[in-house]
Amino acid sequence: MAALQFGLHKVPEGTIGVYYRGGAILPQTSEPGYHFHTPFVTRVEPVQINIQTDLVRNIPCGTQGGTVIHFEKIEVVNRLRRENVLQTVKDYGVNYVRPPPPPQPHLSPAGPARRVC
Repeated sequence: MAALQFGLHKVPEGTIGVYYRGGAILPQTSEPGYHFHTPFVTRVEPVQINIQTDLVRNIPCGTQGGTVIHFEKIEVVNRLRRENVLQTVKDYGVNYVRPPPPPQPHLSPAGPARRVC
């Protein structure tokens, strides 16, 4: 209980700790391990930096010739570099990797557009 009062927190392995004060991102980050912060004023969020794989299913793609190909699944492998953590969180938030929304057909005067892969 005393650790909570004094702001002791753990940053898990494979993540970097990002700090917020008053809703604004602070310029410092923390490596994995135990650290202190000001409770009730500063908030800590872990941001994943190890290799992660995301799966996207049922992707329709159209060729320039008009053929539609359906990909059952596509795996996207990525890793966020430490030096890019703060800018990525500022631009996209802590949960910067989200599955994309399902493809939506776009209507044009010539009819529905197709995704060209």
